[in-house]
Amino acid sequence: MKKEKTKLAIPESLQVHYFESYIEIVRVWRSWTTPLLAIFTVFWNGLLVYWYSILNEDSPFIVILFPFLHVAAGISLAYYVVAVWLNKTHIYVDAEKIKVRHKPIPWRGNKEIPTSFIKRLYAKENIFHSAEGQSISYEIHVITRNGKNIKLVERLDSSEQAFYLEHEIKKILNMEAAPPMKGELNNSS
Repeated sequence: MKKEKTKLAIPESLQVHYFESYIEIVRVWRSWTTPLLAIFTVFWNGLLVYWYSILNEDSPFIVILFPFLHVAAGISLAYYVVAVWLNKTHIYVDAEKIKVRHKPIPWRGNKEIPTSFIKRLYAKENIFHSAEGQSISYEIHVITRNGKNIKLVERLDSSEQAFYLEHEIKKILNMEAAPPMKGELNNSS
């Protein structure tokens, strides 16, 4: 029995482009927190620039060396902010493969999976607990024919994004419905 081919509304921060032989789904990384993170990053790196500007040749070596970890954190944070501000995840799906690319800033997680290797595709919810409370993100996973579980897309903001991606990819690949598995996000709501 084939999964019912219903039309879902395109969630916010996703763009869909239909072509003759493939579909491209684009997800924007930027969110309401991005400007706040950018302000913090400018403040953090500004303090480091100030710190090094007040040093002179008579400053003890430990005073010069001490903030190196902070500098590394500042550089990493600046790279992350630029990536979040500019990057988009491009998901290309056709009969032969699923390809995931993060651009224009290089980022981990680029993948290309032949569709003949795919046994199953599902959405998953991740709940993270911290002192500030909990946060939830969503992922799309692929299970290959040899049983390997591959994270296709991560850090989705909403279950709607996850369900939409799952639905559209399954529709293009003409995948049959399967019984829910442990850890799979339930779309019954």
